[in-house]
Amino acid sequence: MILADSGASRSCINSNSKLLKDKTLIPYTAKIETATGEQVATTYQVKLKTKIGNVYSDISYLLVPNLSITILGNDYISELYYSAKRPDSIYINGIKVPRFEPGKPKTAKPCVPQTLKPYVLDQYVSVKNPFYDKLPKNCQILAEPLERLTEGGKQKKGNFLKYSANRAIYGNDEYLNILVTSLKPNQIVIRDCDPLCCLSVLPSDAEQVNHLGWVENEELERKELAEYQAERDRMFGIKGELPKIKSYGTLAGNNMEDIKLMLINNALAFSADKSDLGRVGFYRFQIPLIEKQAIAYEPSRPIPPGIKDKVNVEINKWKDSDLIEKSSSS
Repeated sequence: MILADSGASRSCINSNSKLLKDKTLIPYTAKIETATGEQVATTYQVKLKTKIGNVYSDISYLLVPNLSITILGNDYISELYYSAKRPDSIYINGIKVPRFEPGKPKTAKPCVPQTLKPYVLDQYVSVKNPFYDKLPKNCQILAEPLERLTEGGKQKKGNFLKYSANRAIYGNDEYLNILVTSLKPNQIVIRDCDPLCCLSVLPSDAEQVNHLGWVENEELERKELAEYQAERDRMFGIKGELPKIKSYGTLAGNNMEDIKLMLINNALAFSADKSDLGRVGFYRFQIPLIEKQAIAYEPSRPIPPGIKDKVNVEINKWKDSDLIEKSSSS
């Protein structure tokens, strides 16, 4: 893949790219700064005949190690005049390279028809990833619910109004398992021609975006979750019991029975009391630090004497429930 990047002053190519075949490398020492602020050293450049449409030029590309995508920088873009219909590929050293155009979300549809259960919160529907064979494997894909309103503010029409895809980030795999929610009292059939969600490519600084992510080690997560829930059930005896819910809104009749059955089947996801913490597995809400290496200092604050005993009792409850532990950090 190749990206025409007006923010790059020089064109760059991976130092191990197959596009370099039979080409002489020219010594060239320089440092380039990536979009994330990281500086990467390069020691060579190479001249490659590059063609966009009917425009030919010999471009000097900097050789950059571990570069995920070939970049066409301003040293070449400034010489081009684009037609209304831009070519979808570029020829470099006689090899056809497809262009990468970020920022174009695509609508994904189920691979096969799916039936959603009533009041389902955690059913997965598989979709084919339209970016899989067009992007580097280390790219990340953002799945979002479909837009339900028109630009004029009117509600759109369609079967997709009965369900909603959950916003989440996935790897660039050929098939993505999208988490879908439906709060309808009846079963819903999603046809393979129905839109399910909107997929887009995350920008290079996506690690600074708060998001719902999938755990890396599923086997370890499954083991830790089983141990954690077994200990909670031993302490509180809540498995198979109806969680304490303050309000069910206006639900009644069969709707109420269906909701209660769902709650009982997922009782361990809910806290038993203030000293307990419910848990579901495999997902983590990521709150990344923008400056990961920055040192921060937060001064300690004394507990007000009037509530000191109550605070100590609450902290001891958390310790006994393994919700917190002592730390040597300051």
